[in-house]
Amino acid sequence: MTYKTEQEEFWSGEFGDDYISRNDSRTYVCGNINLFSKIFKYCLTGRGGGKFHY
Repeated sequence: MTYKTEQEEFWSGEFGDDYISRNDSRTYVCGNINLFSKIFKYCLTGRGGGKFHY
């Protein structure tokens, strides 16, 4: 397979395949749910101007 970037090539290999195993943890999932809940609440309640900035 041909990749457009070095990053695509990097993640397509063993490192990318193993990433799921390394990061398959309820701790990470629960932490992300908590983090994004706070972010969305902040943005959607008007304190964040009602907009997502990136």
